[in-house]
Amino acid sequence: MHPSHPRDSLDISFSEDKVCSIASYTSIMIFTDFAALMCLRAFEAKNSSVDAHAICATFVVMYNRRFVTLKKKIGECETVFQHELFNVDVHHFFAETLEKGKKNDHAMHNTCLKAIIPHHQQILRDLYNVELNHVIICTDNCPNQYRCRQTFLPIAAAALNFPGITIEHILAVNDNFKGVHDAMNKHTSKKILELEKERVRSPTAFAVFENLHRELEVRESKWKPLELALDPTLANKNQFSMDLRLIWFVTDNRHEHQQLSRQYPNRILFWDRTNIQDTVNGAAVKNTTKLHQIRTIASEVPAAYDGVIKSSKTAADRKMGKIREWPVSVSNLPCACEHCLSNPDNNLCVYAPWRKTRTETEVMKEAIHIPNAAASVEVESNVEEMIDAINT
Repeated sequence: MHPSHPRDSLDISFSEDKVCSIASYTSIMIFTDFAALMCLRAFEAKNSSVDAHAICATFVVMYNRRFVTLKKKIGECETVFQHELFNVDVHHFFAETLEKGKKNDHAMHNTCLKAIIPHHQQILRDLYNVELNHVIICTDNCPNQYRCRQTFLPIAAAALNFPGITIEHILAVNDNFKGVHDAMNKHTSKKILELEKERVRSPTAFAVFENLHRELEVRESKWKPLELALDPTLANKNQFSMDLRLIWFVTDNRHEHQQLSRQYPNRILFWDRTNIQDTVNGAAVKNTTKLHQIRTIASEVPAAYDGVIKSSKTAADRKMGKIREWPVSVSNLPCACEHCLSNPDNNLCVYAPWRKTRTETEVMKEAIHIPNAAASVEVESNVEEMIDAINT
């Protein structure tokens, strides 16, 4: 069995009830990838007009592993068997871009992740009265989306945004490249095409969001009544069968974010591309291309100290700021056995010689450039004031 399989990654607990207890389940598993860019064209194109494009990041979240006892009748005999179930929630995040290959990057991924984790943290609290403490993320190896320092640093610095939660990022290996998210991506483009044939147009990414929010969202699981009734047809639900589907919109304009949030509360995210979390001097983890697993180590936010966050030969170009040092565990091979889950750097795992797990401390130094962040907010605020003045 592949080490990144959810069976090995999530806690297993049985109870004497027909539906097993989920009181001890404190983990979620995420499969994510970017769908093919949607090319959107106006109904009546003008001279020199430019087509808009919609980015779609899909997150498939699995949690609450449990077993139900079902009965199956074969002829005159009745067979009792245990059926494994997961809650599977699908999230589609849309954003606007005018150029192909732009913005479907680490910044978009990290913004979506900052919404996904608190969302499911609240679900576990409200429904199951447990605290989320472990997140497993499975992705491909795209260098500007996942295999880069801008993605690794938020994992090392999980204590900053997600106190009490350990994040484990598994990058695909050659024999396990595709995931369930690839099948989910086709549903959005298929529905947009169907709506186009019905003369319901989607000329912008926000129009895509609005149409899919209305037509494609699933807020009640069709499997829940079957599970409560212990209906034998529940056996048709496999590990990846969808329960819920939510549609989100991501914008990099603060003014637009404030306006749209009133219209679609809890569905609009702000995407701050002016203040991306990065390392000192843009330093990357050594042998980044060989890594297949990255895991949080720090449980508390380390103290920040003054230092040079960008070196230069001339003093005028040298940038000063605050620095935080984050340790992070990295491995050349992914594994989710009981030994690696409790301690990634162990000698009991059968794959330990190939995993080569080690702790990186020197590279994961977060550069906190406060002046730049403040200046970017001020510039954006001034631009919005100018636009408002022109409109009035």
